[in-house]
Amino acid sequence: MKIKNRKKLSKKKLALLIACLLLLGSVGGYIAYSVNKTADNNKKLSTVEDNQVEDEEQPLVDDYEDSTNSSGKEKVLQPSASSRSAQNSLEKPNITRAEQTGDFIRVSAIFSQSSSGRCILKISKVGQPTIQKEVSIVVGPSYYACNGFRVPRTEIPSAGKWDIIVVHELNGEAVNSDRKTINVH
Repeated sequence: MKIKNRKKLSKKKLALLIACLLLLGSVGGYIAYSVNKTADNNKKLSTVEDNQVEDEEQPLVDDYEDSTNSSGKEKVLQPSASSRSAQNSLEKPNITRAEQTGDFIRVSAIFSQSSSGRCILKISKVGQPTIQKEVSIVVGPSYYACNGFRVPRTEIPSAGKWDIIVVHELNGEAVNSDRKTINVH
């Protein structure tokens, strides 16, 4: 009697073990398939064939044109002529920060498209000399920015309300931002 119970018990354990192994194998197979499929999709995205690229199908990269590198195999995205002209055009700066923090006046300004030229900060007050600083344009996460203005308070001749503008200058032309006023103390 005891031998039959042991055989039934071991048959149940064996069946359970086989079921677990099948389940584990299925899960492992699915994971391997998913990883392989993702790798294939990444390969397709990184090497685009000429016959697959159409303007209507690629709306996210229409500011770029394809060109092959020296080996002739990989594709490299380069700014298109229209994108380059937008990057080299005069644009009104947008002042995002104008404040006194401690012993410094800090001013920040951004552009949506223009990456060329220079930024000029002008701090002015009636009856006082204009303070002027210049910085280059740098690339931000999704915009271009004046590389930050940090003017020591000691360079501002008096306390009170001062007007701030940022000028974008490019190829001898210039455009001013909207005027901001800060209270210097």
